[in-house]
Amino acid sequence: MADNTADAGQPDAETVTSTDGTTIAFDRYVGAGTGTVILVGGAFSYRGFPKMVQLAETLAVQHGLTVINYIALLAPPAAEFLKASSMAVFDDPGRSRDD
Repeated sequence: MADNTADAGQPDAETVTSTDGTTIAFDRYVGAGTGTVILVGGAFSYRGFPKMVQLAETLAVQHGLTVINYIALLAPPAAEFLKASSMAVFDDPGRSRDD
């Protein structure tokens, strides 16, 4: 897995598969601290959207947070999809919760 540190610029996309089989691509910006923030872009956005990248980098570098940046194409029921996709990102068996 690539080391997606915040000061390395735009990280390579990582993917996980949710429980319903949906492949979810996301970018991970790793800060020096232990907190994690999930950024979810809107319908007309994308992971590389400049303001989202700037926010992710700022949160990682200046505040030490690990930032997961992805776009949830929210189809009904949106709440269930968001919960399932977030669980897939954090419950990936190849990662510890401290990554």
